[in-house]
This record gives sequence, C-alpha cells and structure tokens, in this order.
Amino acid sequence: MKRKIIVIGIISLFVLSGMAISASALPTDGPSGPMSKLYNRLCDMIGWCRGTGVNANMVNITGIFEYDGTNFYIGDAELHFGPTWYIKSAESAVDYDGDGENEYVYDELLGLVDTEITVGAHEQSDGWYSVFTINGEVYREPGVPVWAGIHTWRWRHNQPDE
Repeated sequence: MKRKIIVIGIISLFVLSGMAISASALPTDGPSGPMSKLYNRLCDMIGWCRGTGVNANMVNITGIFEYDGTNFYIGDAELHFGPTWYIKSAESAVDYDGDGENEYVYDELLGLVDTEITVGAHEQSDGWYSVFTINGEVYREPGVPVWAGIHTWRWRHNQPDE
C-alpha cells in the first residue's frame, strides 16, 4: 500500500511538472491574462519562481493590506499565500495579526486587513507576487512550499532535528 502511494505521488509530480512546462510554452496574453494567472498559480503551488533563482525579484511591499473576497492586495500588488485550500485549512505557526489566538492562515490574514503591513515577496509577473515574509516573520521558506507535502515545519517551532 505504501509503495502504491509513493508511485501515485511521483506520477502526480510528473503531471504537475508537465502542466507547468506546457503552460509556460503557451502564448502570452499579458501579465494579467488568464493564462498568465494560471501559470503563476502553478508556479506558486509547486514553489517555482520565475527569474534566475528563488531570490530573483524579491521585494518588500509596504502598504494597507486589502482583501476583495478572492485575492489579497497592497495597492496594485496582488499577493498570493498559496492555494486557497491550504490557507483555509493550515494552522498558522505565527500570530501575524497579534490577537493572541492560534488560527488558520486565512484567519490570520483576515485579521491584518485594513492595517499597514510589509511583505517580502517574489514577483512572478507584473503585479503578481508570491509572499515569503509578513512583517518580518517568515511565512514560508524559498523553494518547495509546505503545501507541496515535502517540507517539515520543525524549523518554525525551534525543534531540533532528530
């Protein structure tokens, strides 16, 4: 059974890799077109960043944090924190909104709406960013994200490797 799960996981990675490569070969439709958004979501989901490495195009963005019911923004910068299923089901390792409660990532983000924050983010394309830090606190490490199922969060909880 365990072997079957591993094989299915490997096949899934190949399929996702093929989808991202295929999407990158499609004609561009501008930085905010549907194909660019699909490509950006795939890159964000599996931890691939456009540019010359994981630190390419990293910027700090400061401003009023807003949410339109679908996406988070600071000004015209569209900010992404991973797949919706992840941010709505994963417990946050940091109390970003400072309310003293242990909440899901999504609830922590909602607690920051209409406040001034600074995020460290990678620019996937014009105006579209994958977030790595929130107010100086690490949200995710560069590279393969925790929602891809490969990371451990041991470093976030200051527990020694075993």
